[in-house]
Amino acid sequence: MHRYLRAIIYVLFPLANNSVLAISAYWFNFADFTGHRFICYITVACALAGTVIALRGFKAHDLGPRPLLYALVAHCLTIIVVFAGIYRGYGLMFGGFCDEKLYTKLENLCVSSSNDWISPLYFSVVTWTTLGYGDFIPPHELRLVAAIEALFGYLFFGIVVGIATAIISQRAASNGGPAQQP
Repeated sequence: MHRYLRAIIYVLFPLANNSVLAISAYWFNFADFTGHRFICYITVACALAGTVIALRGFKAHDLGPRPLLYALVAHCLTIIVVFAGIYRGYGLMFGGFCDEKLYTKLENLCVSSSNDWISPLYFSVVTWTTLGYGDFIPPHELRLVAAIEALFGYLFFGIVVGIATAIISQRAASNGGPAQQP
């Protein structure tokens, strides 16, 4: 099979898969996810399948460091949006001031509504980077989803840092930089 065709199958197809998942997860109605954690886990499984195929493609095909870095960053962004769509659809719990436009009061916690687009994206980025501020928390049913997102973040952050380091090392070596120590 031609090299570029394999790259399309193993790299661009999973990226397109996760892009479609990200768009569709963000456009789900609030009622599509609420109380239906099975749909959340199916969405995560589809994103995981696309990611595994993409990582296999990244490993098997030499795209070069820069295109690989760009593909990884694009893949990371789509997965962050997929998880944000799940959180938007299912709802997040917020322990701070309860703005009635964005949150619904539930006992002593606020639950984000489907009109709130920023909070799920914020929570997804915070979870992906494993900062964990604690201002938003997922409902009990989605804690495993948040843990899976954190594992995705660990995996991709390590790969992106490794590739960026390789690019910088190659650039320094080609510019007559310091010699590599054995």
